[in-house]
Order: sequence, then C-alpha cells, then structure tokens
Amino acid sequence: MTGAWGFLGRPLIERLAAEGCQVAALDRHPGDGHFPAAVTPIVADLGDPGAVEAALAGVEVLYHLACSTVPATSAADPVGDVAENVVGAVRLFEAAAASGVEKIVYPSSGGTVYGVARQSPIDESHPTEPIGAHGAMKLAVERYLVALSRQRGYVATILRLANPYGPGQWRRRTQGVLGAMLRAAATGEEVTLWGDGSLVRDYFAREDAVEALVAARLGGDDQVMNVGSGQGHSILQLLEIVERVVGRPVPRRWQRDRGFDVPVNVLDPRRAREVLGWRVRIPLEEGLRRMWAAYPAAAAAPDPGEGLAEKDPIAARFGR
Repeated sequence: MTGAWGFLGRPLIERLAAEGCQVAALDRHPGDGHFPAAVTPIVADLGDPGAVEAALAGVEVLYHLACSTVPATSAADPVGDVAENVVGAVRLFEAAAASGVEKIVYPSSGGTVYGVARQSPIDESHPTEPIGAHGAMKLAVERYLVALSRQRGYVATILRLANPYGPGQWRRRTQGVLGAMLRAAATGEEVTLWGDGSLVRDYFAREDAVEALVAARLGGDDQVMNVGSGQGHSILQLLEIVERVVGRPVPRRWQRDRGFDVPVNVLDPRRAREVLGWRVRIPLEEGLRRMWAAYPAAAAAPDPGEGLAEKDPIAARFGR
C-alpha cells in the first residue's frame, strides 16, 4: 500500500490486518510507530525504485493511495503535479506488473474527474471533462492504470470517491471543508470558504470509505465505481449542521469563487452497491458528532504531514 499513513491509509491498514492480511505499508512519513503486527512499515518515497521493489515483493493486491496534491496545489503547480503524481503512478504500476502484482486498487476523485455535472446524481457513464488540474491528473492516472492493465495482465479497480470526512482531517489546512469548519469552531480562527455558499457536494464518513476499499480487494475487477452517499449538501447546509453539532457559531470569511469548483457534484453509488454490496452506513450528522467527539485527543497529536500543508489561514476545499 502507498500513502499508508494518510487519512484513508491508516484505518485501511488496520481493517486489512484485522481480516488476516499481511500489509507492506509504504509512506514517506514514519507514522506514529504503532501498527498491527501484520504490517511491515517502509519509510520511503515513491521515487526510490529499491524501496518500491521491496514494498511490492510478494504483494498480490496493491492499494495506491499516495497523492501529494489537492485541487488548490494542483492548480498552482500543474507541471509538478503531473511529474510527481502521474509519472510516479505510472512507474509504480510498471514496477507492480514486474513484481507479479495481481490487482491494483486506485481511489480516484469522483469530485473532480467528471467536471460540470450534466445530471445529478452522476453515474459512471457521465462524460469525464475535468475543469481543474487535479481532476485532469486523477483522470490521467486512471487511464494509465487501465491501459497498462490490459498490456501487463493485472486487474484494475477504480473507486471514484466523493468527499470522505473523519477524525484528524482538521489537522491539514487544505484537507476537507468539514474538518476546517470543526477546527474553526474549536479554535475561533476563521475558516475560509469560497463562493456564495451554494456549492453542493457529496460527503460520507471515512469508515464507509474504508469499507468500500476493503470490499474492492476481492470484488469489482476491471470496474470503475462511484463511492459516495448519493446525497448533496451545500456549504450553507454544512454550516448549519456543524453549528448544530458543536453548539456554537463557526467563524468564517468568504472569498470569491476559485474557478475550479464545479457548482454541483453528487455521485450515484448504485454500481458499488450492486458489485461490492457496499453502501453508506453512517448519516452525515451522526458522523460529524463522532468526529467532533474525537477532536480533543486527535487535535493534540502531531501531524507528520503538517510541514507540507499550506500556511495560510484555515483553507477549506470542496471536491477531491
């Protein structure tokens, strides 16, 4: 697994280990040093061919979760985005094929690869016309994964995730509008929000996202599937829910639209339900209450990636 200590990687490792899997966990950060006995941590960059080869030895299913950008940073440096994330992914896929990996699971971005929605909710037949660099990068990785799978003989499963949220997300200033709102409520700092509050997105709990990834280990061969709640909430609706959960106003400041945020993005998850037997189990408000309850302990823990985060006032984003 790449991106092993990330927002989705860490809980996915724990779930796979609980199911009896042996996991080689590669990440450029060392994590907190606490991991199940079935996990072999490998601290290295994807650009290190020797480390990648060692991580892939004996691996049957590869989860490629590593990604160094979010929409704002992709837009700021699209060339660097391609060099690190697209070229890095292609090198990884080639190394995986050479190592005999049987299947690659890639969590892509349902929030950015489709572009402006022609219908809502969006199903997998919707045209992929990203309007931002991040979506273009994610789609390029998808296309290379599928093309190389046909040439190299491995199986590819692509999960186009909506917007997962969960504990720990508030620690990255560019990762997740809900985490940024909770952080603002807790600290009194303003959360920066773009547009007029009408942007609509599809949010679902990290626990549900992890269950979809676990199910993809044994199902969904050569499939592309949306993974989301199928329900949309605007930024103003999110503010109302968060304020109800925390019992206080969320300090905020508004900025004009950034230019790469589509107005509405809600995913149709029916294929994932039919193929993987997966569905969202945790309602949004319940998930946010769990997230808020976990805030004090998690907020005090060090964030291994904090040095990579933007240093501007809290910046929330829509989409992946």
